[in-house]
Amino acid sequence: MSSIEDHELPKANVTRVLKQALPPGTALQKNAKLAINRAATVFISYITSLSLDTAKSNNHKTISTSDVLKAMEVAELDHLIPQLKVRLQEYQTLQNEKKQRKKDKQNDPTASSTGTKRGLDDDEEDDEEQEDTAGDKVESRKKAKDNGNDDSTTLSSTEPMEE
Repeated sequence: MSSIEDHELPKANVTRVLKQALPPGTALQKNAKLAINRAATVFISYITSLSLDTAKSNNHKTISTSDVLKAMEVAELDHLIPQLKVRLQEYQTLQNEKKQRKKDKQNDPTASSTGTKRGLDDDEEDDEEQEDTAGDKVESRKKAKDNGNDDSTTLSSTEPMEE
């Protein structure tokens, strides 16, 4: 049988949620963060288990939103359902907006660089940028060797390294 540590939520994600939920400047002890992390893990596991039971009783193989909402009722957390529905609607709206922006970007003919004419000045600027980038790569490799890092794959970026 597995323990709760095997299924814990990522600590960074829990900490991020805590920082957003608490007033600015609020400090939490390490043990408090651990307790909240474990409580959230247990809560999510419990609701997931109830949702799975609901889905199976309806002969579904996949847990749906209605199964989760029914699980909240079974767990006697009815008072959280309206807020959960609002948050779900907000999330779905954000996801739809993201998809629409991506779709608009793909369909925007001005976003593509194919078929544009370049002047002589553009070529000179590109040559200067390439020279700068090549110099940055050489300097980056030298710094990496000095630091004992000989892995050239970590230096394949054309952006200069920050110190």
